[in-house]
Amino acid sequence: MQAPTRCPGAKFVELVVADNYALGFSKGSRDGSGKATVFEKVGSQVIGALYEIPIIELEALDRAEGVGLAHYDRIDGYAVSSFKHGHVIDCVTYQAVEAAIDTSKIPYDWYLQLMVAGLKQHNFPAEYLAKYQDWKCVADPDEDRKTRMEAIQVLKKSGYPFVA
Repeated sequence: MQAPTRCPGAKFVELVVADNYALGFSKGSRDGSGKATVFEKVGSQVIGALYEIPIIELEALDRAEGVGLAHYDRIDGYAVSSFKHGHVIDCVTYQAVEAAIDTSKIPYDWYLQLMVAGLKQHNFPAEYLAKYQDWKCVADPDEDRKTRMEAIQVLKKSGYPFVA
């Protein structure tokens, strides 16, 4: 897949693990769907892709994630471990603010497919990939939504066809 457009200078580093966290789609979005967020859950693990981004792009990423607008908080010093080597790495992540959590929300199909394509691209473990391939999603009622169209184009360019 192409470099993230929000951070064109982003470079993939490695897969990492956050212990005692889980990933869900409970962050309510203005478009009516559920977006991804991490949340504390003892005994769980989230595997993620760690990227290095130029510091100059961090402000744009904060804006895109809605930091300060009751969407996500940026967490600096978020401790993860290298998936391959086990050493601890402090990084930045984004976590939905409490007011934005709505556990009834479900991700749109294009959003979930884009995420799964990223998991495949970075060779996430098969059992982790299967968990998200089987996640419940719904069709976006707005077929002309800009973010939907952009996601479908990224998927097509990357060789992951969009399946409605």
